[in-house]
Amino acid sequence: MSRPESPMVNVYRGILPTDEGWEHSHSRGLSAFEHHMRYSFPTFPEIDITLRKSLERAKKSGRKQVIVVDLGAGYGNFTRDFLTSPSKSRRCRGLLRGQSMDSTLRFVSVTDAETEDDFLKETVFPESLTPENEMIQAVSIGYSITTSQSINKLFEHLDIDSVDLVVASNFMSYLRPPLFRAVIQDIIEKLEPKGKFIIYGYTRMAGSYLSIDDDYMEQDETVVFVDPADPTRQTFTRDELLTWGESILEGADDAAIIDALMRISEICFTSGVFGLKDEEEMRENIDIAIKRGKQKDMMKIAVDVLPEVADLVRIKKMKERKDAILEELRDKYAGSATIEFQEEGIRIVKLALKAT
Repeated sequence: MSRPESPMVNVYRGILPTDEGWEHSHSRGLSAFEHHMRYSFPTFPEIDITLRKSLERAKKSGRKQVIVVDLGAGYGNFTRDFLTSPSKSRRCRGLLRGQSMDSTLRFVSVTDAETEDDFLKETVFPESLTPENEMIQAVSIGYSITTSQSINKLFEHLDIDSVDLVVASNFMSYLRPPLFRAVIQDIIEKLEPKGKFIIYGYTRMAGSYLSIDDDYMEQDETVVFVDPADPTRQTFTRDELLTWGESILEGADDAAIIDALMRISEICFTSGVFGLKDEEEMRENIDIAIKRGKQKDMMKIAVDVLPEVADLVRIKKMKERKDAILEELRDKYAGSATIEFQEEGIRIVKLALKAT
């Protein structure tokens, strides 16, 4: 792949490092990813089992390499956990140590290129250079994925014809719908038979956190709130509600604050983003606060929550759009791949070719 003169950088808005270290380092580890996936799919197997099966298929077919790709890898803890925790990879290691096993494991940890110098820069995981990892290769590469800087172009650069396992923890949440579709299609096309693309977290971010795709920034629609107590069905924007709520806090008496608190709460509940359990819990907290004379404190909380509710509405709409894309792709690839999605998990499996 030819190197673009001015590659897109900082298009993936994951959490960046802080003075205290990488905030997301633990959440993207191998064990944490498995735990999160079981939230969506209770029978989700250990990655170690999945990769051992891939190695067995590679041995049978004569392939020399089993390839694992971690998209939006950040600090690379998914790969690092595999390299440094033998107990999490004992099945694979047992097979790799076998006398008749010629295949190797190759990990590619893909993270956003924060500068042009980082673009396509490969860094070897030092943990992979130890004797116990002699059958495992592991590199991190800087690559900002956009519609034009596609997965296919990255694989071409890395000389990868097919992949056995692709994982993504939260990465797909940052992608706008067109790029979300393109990434899934590219991965499906590159998966080995019985290969998997496993995703946790694909609609957890509001618009302002979504990545730039070739300078494309889709603006969020204004979130409109409806007052269920208003016979005219009057609507409010988030900013209008904030201004009104803050004005009540400045000078109203307790009775007015309680009335405003109840009104804002009902308006939030009509947004459609709260489940029955959450709504019941919030109503109970409001009742307790009022009984204790803490209505002003609760009103401050209600006003502070309004921006979060607006973001939840946007996230809900984004999920509807991405779910519709998944439905379309499920139909498109019905004969070549299975696509399951629920909660925040997606599990895509390439079907094995039928013998003729």
